Amino acid sequence: MNQQATESRALSRNRYFAAWPMANAGAVELPNGSAWDKSLLPEWRYPFAVLAEAEAGIQDSGLHFYLTKDPNQLPEYGPHVVAVLLQEERCKIPAYALHVRAVVRNLHSTPFLGFRQLRLNRLNAVLAFEYVRDWALHYRSRQALRSPHPDWSQQLHTTPRIYTIPLGYHSQGELPQIPMQDRTLDSFFAGELATILPPTTYRYWVSTSKAEARKQPGASCSSSRAIQNGASISTTSVSVKASAALPSSTPIRRR
Repeated sequence: MNQQATESRALSRNRYFAAWPMANAGAVELPNGSAWDKSLLPEWRYPFAVLAEAEAGIQDSGLHFYLTKDPNQLPEYGPHVVAVLLQEERCKIPAYALHVRAVVRNLHSTPFLGFRQLRLNRLNAVLAFEYVRDWALHYRSRQALRSPHPDWSQQLHTTPRIYTIPLGYHSQGELPQIPMQDRTLDSFFAGELATILPPTTYRYWVSTSKAEARKQPGASCSSSRAIQNGASISTTSVSVKASAALPSSTPIRRR
């Protein structure tokens, strides 16, 4: 921990923990004030920076903030606990939402339909399927909200207190910013890891909206102005088996 983080930790009136990825893995206390500290996991850096920035505006003290992916449980509950729920993509209401002070999350709490125009194509079909699936999971989470674990602390609210922060960066590196016109190669993330799935899961048989949507840029680029202006575009797919660290990317080489 650097000196700035140590000083900020000493001045903090609240404590920050990571129950990561799920609460049953145990909680680790984080060094408050060390926004973008390289010792933190990439998933924690942006939301932790938001909390560190908001520290001065928090009137109460003694609060415990928990960064987690777990919508079902936390290491503790009560009026001093604030859950920071990250990467929960199914629009679930956390089962503990009525038993903590508040929930801060960076994705939607209510399912939404991902298209505006009703067109018969593969992408819209997958989006409609995911919309129905997410509503089913959302409704199930609301049912669980009304049937809490008997060992949890007393209910604090009648309705969940959920606040949304922007999604933010995942792992933005401190790289030199080169003007676009001076770059000889542009490489950007335009996909997801090609995960090998067993036939027993529905995702083996049904595509995802991410996969379908990200097939479209490659097709569109073949007739784009970039090629007319002398740029060549190529795509690369990397599977998890080949390399778990490298995502699909689309490099554009300027001539």
